[in-house]
Amino acid sequence: MPVRKWLYQSPEQILIKASNGASDFGNKFGQPLITGSVLTFEHEENGEKYAYDKVIMLAGGVGYGTREDCLKKEPQPGNKIVVVGGENYRIGLGGGSVSSVDTGRYSNGIELNAIQRANPEMQKRAYNLVRALVEEGNNPIVSIHDHGSAGHLNCLSELVEDCGGQIEMDKLPVGDTTLSAKEIIANESQERMGLLIDEHHLNHVRRIAERERAPMYLVGETTGDAHFSFVQADGVRPFDLDVAQMFGHSPKTIMTDESVERKYADGEFDQNKIEEYLSRVLRLEAVACKDWLTNKVDRSVTGKVARQQCQGRIQLPLSDCGVVALDYRGRKGIATAIGHAPQAGLVSPEAGSVLSVAESLTNIVWAPLAEGMDSLSLSANWMWPCRSQKGEDARLYKP
Repeated sequence: MPVRKWLYQSPEQILIKASNGASDFGNKFGQPLITGSVLTFEHEENGEKYAYDKVIMLAGGVGYGTREDCLKKEPQPGNKIVVVGGENYRIGLGGGSVSSVDTGRYSNGIELNAIQRANPEMQKRAYNLVRALVEEGNNPIVSIHDHGSAGHLNCLSELVEDCGGQIEMDKLPVGDTTLSAKEIIANESQERMGLLIDEHHLNHVRRIAERERAPMYLVGETTGDAHFSFVQADGVRPFDLDVAQMFGHSPKTIMTDESVERKYADGEFDQNKIEEYLSRVLRLEAVACKDWLTNKVDRSVTGKVARQQCQGRIQLPLSDCGVVALDYRGRKGIATAIGHAPQAGLVSPEAGSVLSVAESLTNIVWAPLAEGMDSLSLSANWMWPCRSQKGEDARLYKP
């Protein structure tokens, strides 16, 4: 396919910069990148173009916790709602919506404001606070939630889902005084956590937050009236709903589509062009050397990394899985691996789903599993251009 003009940056620039950002964040936060995968794809046939034009970077962390900390406690009226971390800015507004449509559908301002910005130092401070509270033995956290899509609206409403609550908007930290009420409520500025704390633990938590230099803001409390609202200093409520309207009676999404049968030509090759084919294959990012992804940061931060991307005497980035130890003396650990098969999914969504799972399993097979297959936990993410043209939603439904 011919090189196309890109609205913002080319896929190559995004691949490099996104990888640099993820590696840099992991190093500064103390959570190294220990495994990964990269794939590029373009195909044109039957008058249709399929390509990874919009670069997707999927990043995640692996960890563990004690059994008593894995379930949230039941909120009680009077529990204090606390926000830990950075201030509100015009960042990450509508990120979930913008990332799900073709680039250029919205104005530049909307699309650029939807992009999140990372702050590893602030994330580390918030993490240190939460870790200190968990490791005390008497965890004062009733409930906890991170700020993702829809910012405070999503995070704080889920904290009070079982009882309701009220948020004082003048207590929320605002770094940009030009923000509207909607922007303050819904921005996805990074590195913030929402916590529900018993009132008698509040001063203790605040002292630890000060020690860790983690900004902490008391922004509201639970009410017990099954109602959730944001209240301005002048009494105006930009958001005011019953909890049941938010969580219990959300409308069902109905997607209507038609199946479209697509045929693709069989692969053809000429034995006299083997060297040309080999040269082209070795230029693919999925096949070529990955040292531009791995050889730029410390991949052993924490001292518990047992296996990372690079292996052998000259550290070639060939590892199938990443492994971390749980402590410095034991033999227990956590392994993680990735699988994907979009080319097969183009021909058969069912086969693509099976092959993706199969690849992740064959990659992690080198890690001894204490309980066999029961040791595994699978997380699947379907990157597919739904609603973009007839037949794509039907493909998503088939697997």
